[in-house]
Amino acid sequence: MNNRSTVKQTLAALCALLLSALVIANVADAANVKLISVAEREVVTTTADGVDVTEIVPAESVIPGEEVIYTTYYNNTSDRIADKIVITNQVPEHTRYKANSAIGADTAITYSVDGGKSFAAPEELMVTGKNGEQRVARPSEYTHIRWAYEPVLPPGEKGSVQFRVVLR
Repeated sequence: MNNRSTVKQTLAALCALLLSALVIANVADAANVKLISVAEREVVTTTADGVDVTEIVPAESVIPGEEVIYTTYYNNTSDRIADKIVITNQVPEHTRYKANSAIGADTAITYSVDGGKSFAAPEELMVTGKNGEQRVARPSEYTHIRWAYEPVLPPGEKGSVQFRVVLR
């Protein structure tokens, strides 16, 4: 097996890990809120006129240093109001969270540095440094992101939450 083949296999394996990012939804009536998670990346192409055009395409192949955009779409498919919607995404292995990239309308966004056991605002996330002292966690140390949807979600309504990572 040559080096090029090994690199392709490694990238394929990393892509599989990226595309299988864990998404967990905690909803009072979870059966009626459907989730779809997608992994995408930005591709910039230049037109014949010299204009750069940015497209969002499926993240079928990425290389170290590239960003992947994770979007979780939610949809209340029932005829009842859904409340207490919480969506949790794991930061995939072999990636690092891109600072300030988590977004979601009408959500409170918190983060975890302990494998999803506890969540807090960035300034409240503490880790033990190499010298044994507590310090504020860096975004690259986040393991999970949580969005708590604050209003109720009426029947038929939908939305999305999103974050970005960089492949290590």
